[in-house]
Amino acid sequence: MGKGEPHGLRTAHCWDVAMFNFDSWSTKALVSHIGGLDRKIARLEAERVAAIGALDKARSNSGQESAVSQDLLSRETGISRRRAKEMTDMSRALGELPQIAEAFSFGEISLEVARQLVKFATPDRDGDLANQAKDWSEDHAASVARKERAISAREARKSHEERSVKWFYDEDRRHINFRAVLPAADGELLASAIARRAKKLYDKNSPTPYAARCADALMEMASAEPESKGAIGRAAVILVAEVGEISAAAGAIEVGDGFCSVDVARRLMCDSTMQLVLRDSEGQIAALGVNSRSVPEKLARVVRARDKTCQFPGCDKTRFTEIHHVIHVADGGKTVLRNLALICFAHHHLIHEGGWRLEGSIPGGLRFISPDGRVYEVGARAA
Repeated sequence: MGKGEPHGLRTAHCWDVAMFNFDSWSTKALVSHIGGLDRKIARLEAERVAAIGALDKARSNSGQESAVSQDLLSRETGISRRRAKEMTDMSRALGELPQIAEAFSFGEISLEVARQLVKFATPDRDGDLANQAKDWSEDHAASVARKERAISAREARKSHEERSVKWFYDEDRRHINFRAVLPAADGELLASAIARRAKKLYDKNSPTPYAARCADALMEMASAEPESKGAIGRAAVILVAEVGEISAAAGAIEVGDGFCSVDVARRLMCDSTMQLVLRDSEGQIAALGVNSRSVPEKLARVVRARDKTCQFPGCDKTRFTEIHHVIHVADGGKTVLRNLALICFAHHHLIHEGGWRLEGSIPGGLRFISPDGRVYEVGARAA
């Protein structure tokens, strides 16, 4: 470096001239070159995944457990253990998907696209997905993977169990910081409620920052009296599903910007304000419902007056209750008095995501059946 020459100038000079000089290249040539580099990078990534797979196989054949193999790989190559596990798993999956593996090895799909594909691809869809994915961006591949990978009842329960709200003071104790982790469907409900309240509180031209408006909306919601003993203000959610998906055994249903299991979608359809958007098998909008209460307000009031408390055996909660369809609308159940029962928020989750079943009716008696087959009965009474 010459005397008095700024370090940054020397660095820029080396980068632009000594290492790579593209000054004389046309825009078209640069775009083509970048695309070629992407393919080279993808081929190198594929080669690395294949090499990691071969090492994993060799060590497995020698009796080493996979976890040990991944620890060794991480230590020997400097790859993080999480990355080592991801690539080992990816190599194993690609062994069952030869056409996707081939497209990856030729640089026709990137590492990130291949990483998303192995999350849901099956041997019978291998060829079709290998061809389709050649035109996919990383973001599109991730979006398809989120939609394609069915959310099992176990995963839905785990998501519910992991819900949390935490708070802590700043060092000067002048502010409290909140951190919430919620399943997508519940988070959409909360976000929608805050956004609705913030919109009502402030004029659209207000100089108050949006984040501050939302903070004020949340405080108003916390301070306000509930509209009824059983419910706080209803927030609207948008469910997007293909025809027949809601009645399927498993799937991933779009809720707002996130995804939920079929069981969660069915719970939301029991008693919420929502808009249901139905798509056909080609992904085109087949039906668009208006924002509506799944249980009309007048009928909801009658159910709450009749049941008074949560109908789950031993539960006497009167607040934060929802109305459950004993026979779900997706299974042909009707939104009529005899097919509805008042259930608290926690037990509604238990029925839909916790593996419990509810049978019968209010006039004839309800039967709550646990996942292990135990039966709890609520006797017959007048509707």
